[in-house]
Amino acid sequence: MKLTVTNTSPLPLYRQMYDQLAAQILRGEIAPGEVLPPIRTVAQELSVSLISVRRAWEELERDGFIHTAVGRGTFAAALGETDKAAMRRAILKEKLTDAAQFCAAVGASGEEAAALLAALLEQPDSAPAAAAPRALRADARMKFLREILFIVRESFPFFFFFQKRPASCSLTLF
Repeated sequence: MKLTVTNTSPLPLYRQMYDQLAAQILRGEIAPGEVLPPIRTVAQELSVSLISVRRAWEELERDGFIHTAVGRGTFAAALGETDKAAMRRAILKEKLTDAAQFCAAVGASGEEAAALLAALLEQPDSAPAAAAPRALRADARMKFLREILFIVRESFPFFFFFQKRPASCSLTLF
């Protein structure tokens, strides 16, 4: 199991964990019946809130990706190919519904959107490049906010008693 979360992502931490674990289970990278680490261990290793990890685990269990046995731990669910296909379709429908609403809002036709999706699927390296400008804007915003926070923290040190957290963390368990 490999998890990577980042505080600069527009997605909440629990959703980042959910998406990554669900994808790993659907691809077969996490075998059926494989034990997942305890939520406290994951929270500590990733330096995230226990509540975020618990919410990811709860949603994974609700959606059938994992199951918990009291006193024994949490395990990847044994999914058949039809179950995996149905879950994949549900996730794709959720993601593509947002894209379809955006296409309708900007006046793009279904054929135009389908052609762009087909082109992106043929060239998977182009998808991150298309998202780069937004990511760069987010990085610039975060840099600006960190600079402001540094100035305020230096001016009023007695107001800031919190732990610094890294922008991203990774967890790899074998």
